[in-house]
Amino acid sequence: MVKNILSIAITVLLLLSAGLFEHFYLKKEFNEFNEVLVELYKKTEDRTALKEDGEAAQAIWEKKKKTLHIVIPHTSIVYVDYWLSEATGLIGEGKYELALPKLGVLRTIIEALPATYEPSLENIL
Repeated sequence: MVKNILSIAITVLLLLSAGLFEHFYLKKEFNEFNEVLVELYKKTEDRTALKEDGEAAQAIWEKKKKTLHIVIPHTSIVYVDYWLSEATGLIGEGKYELALPKLGVLRTIIEALPATYEPSLENIL
């Protein structure tokens, strides 16, 4: 009986620890990438962004998504890939007015994604 209670307690602690680690890891990764997007957004607003700026953001995202694949589903990552590619293409063509809404959607996705995986009551039930 004591072994069962101890096993259950250890299992619960491990699950809570893993959930908290995942939460803080995702928050950190997405906050860092959001800073990159804010900078790209500002440059796009000022019409000084180049295709290379978008490609640099894509390179940073590629690096981050290699480890994010472990924690979040592929479909969530594909959304970011899609919007970032589209914005980069529009920036490269000099269509800043069209790129800004794409970057806005992308920033919203980046801000919302970590919350969908945090250990909260609505995500557990």
